[in-house]
This record gives sequence, C-alpha cells and structure tokens, in this order.
Amino acid sequence: MKYLTSNGQKKLMEELAYLTKEKRVDIARELKIATDYGDLRENSEYDAVCEEFQIVENRIYEIEHILSDCSIYSMKNDGTVEIGSKVSLLIDNEIEIYEIVGINESDIFNNKISYESIIGKSILGKRVNDIIDVDEVNLYNVKIVEIN
Repeated sequence: MKYLTSNGQKKLMEELAYLTKEKRVDIARELKIATDYGDLRENSEYDAVCEEFQIVENRIYEIEHILSDCSIYSMKNDGTVEIGSKVSLLIDNEIEIYEIVGINESDIFNNKISYESIIGKSILGKRVNDIIDVDEVNLYNVKIVEIN
C-alpha cells in the first residue's frame, strides 16, 4: 500500500481542481485564438497550446492515479517515527529537521522526505535516541533527537 499525508492529499486535490476547472478553460480559450490564425501546419501558437494541453492532461492523469492508488496515513502518535512526523536528526554532528511524507510529496528543498527514501525507510518505527545505520552510498549513522 502507498500512502499520502492528509496535507498531501489536500494539495493534490487543490491542484486537480485548478487544472480541471481553470487551466483547461484557459487552454481552450488559447486554442480558439490560435486556430483563428489560420493554417495549423505552420502555426507555432497552435503547437505551443497543444503541447501545454498535453502537459496539463498528463498531470491530471497522474494526480488522479495517485489519489486512487494511495491511502491517507493516520498517525498513531505512539512516540515512533511515522508518516507525518517531523523529526530532528543528528547527522555528522549537525541537527537536521525533516518531515516524513507520503509518496510524491517529497521536497528536499523544504526538508520533506518520502517514507520510501533511504533515510525514511531507515527511521520509520524508531524512537528518540535511537541510532540508525543508513546505507546509502556510504554507511553513516543517524541519531533521532526529537519527534513531533
């Protein structure tokens, strides 16, 4: 089973609503304007709108697939690292804070890592003060300092 956080589900549903209710309408309008230019074989505006349409439709399909294929994870709050936890980790003598998120929610620039990532898999179910060996390219230790 694949999981999403409730926040991840909400964001995907908002994106899906925007794409289906607003973006599709905008593209239809742009397509009408582009076809008014005439010959479609040499119409760069038409080609650009068609490409944008395909990108939007692919993303709609992807979101619908994710939403239908994933369950929302319900946190147990039992003192262990789980999907939805914010975790302070001691890595190489520095504290790093990560949120453990569901599939397709990871965003390393915002310190959100998937439960399916190497670190995510390694720390799921662990408790404060546990020291975990993480085997990525090189083996290193991670100590769980805090779980929120």
